[in-house]
Amino acid sequence: MPTQAAKHLPKTIKTIWIWTSLIGLTVGLLLAGGTWLLSRWFAPTFWHMTTIAILILTLLIVSTELALVTYRWQFNTYLVNPRQFELHDGYFFRKQTVIPIAQIQNIKLEQGPLLRLKHLQAVTLVTAASSHKIAGIPAAESEQFKSLVMALAQEARTDD
Repeated sequence: MPTQAAKHLPKTIKTIWIWTSLIGLTVGLLLAGGTWLLSRWFAPTFWHMTTIAILILTLLIVSTELALVTYRWQFNTYLVNPRQFELHDGYFFRKQTVIPIAQIQNIKLEQGPLLRLKHLQAVTLVTAASSHKIAGIPAAESEQFKSLVMALAQEARTDD
């Protein structure tokens, strides 16, 4: 049997990750604005320091996330074959998860507003012990993916 190459997530997932980071930036700036307003009325020194800390942390986290979007995409791959499902992710701490196909009990397809805009769906594979998530695959392929994995899992369980 020839070796299959792992599939990358679609490139449009990068846009989702960028939007998610920008939403995080907005939340951080709103939080900093709230603490700055508190500094106008209560314990100015404490709230000024809190505002500065929130701004620094927000800018550091968001700028790091935005800078690493392409790098992150390179290391998010998945592979399905008749024996197992493999998921590779992480960019600083790389993780490879291998699940025997017979252990997959359920597959959940999820689509929030950002994924819906880019016609993607998040796929979660559920086993008895845990669940593993693919950040997004094209919505048109998600039903086929679900049917394939469930058919392979059913076949693997009946072979045992």
